[in-house]
Amino acid sequence: MSLVAPHVNGQARVLLIGLGDLGRRLALALAARAEVGELVLAARRAEDGTSFAELAAACGSALVRFQPLDCLNVDAVASLLDREQPDLVVQCAALLSPWAIGTLATPGARVLASVGFAVQLPAQVPAVLAVMQAARAAGFRKPIVNCSFPDVTHPILARLGLAPTIGIGNAGMIA
Repeated sequence: MSLVAPHVNGQARVLLIGLGDLGRRLALALAARAEVGELVLAARRAEDGTSFAELAAACGSALVRFQPLDCLNVDAVASLLDREQPDLVVQCAALLSPWAIGTLATPGARVLASVGFAVQLPAQVPAVLAVMQAARAAGFRKPIVNCSFPDVTHPILARLGLAPTIGIGNAGMIA
């Protein structure tokens, strides 16, 4: 059973929000899937997003487009959802990647890495919260996959009545 109902010609239109490390990896994988007919990439930096969309398009058969988006702007996300009418949303945006912290050699980054995930939570909640608020405002009822530490962010969002459909779990990576 598929989580996504086909948009047109048996293929889905997927909106992927956030083009950090995980977002880029997922975009390349989605562009190569036969079930995905169109992949809309959304992120803040248009100069990076446009060239990455061209790369992703070359890696598969899906039509890949880029839309600039400040995912913290609820109205902008709601407008994009309304305009694009995706069959599936994959939310990968965060204010700071937990994996980026481990690659930085600054004293502050070392401290953040040493104290554990709890101090990183404030960087994970705002983007997915805004996306879920936008989905509610737009009346969007299709599946939303959250990739921003769903093991922790989903219970917070559930208390607000804004839980995404499913998450790509992180408990194993944290452990």
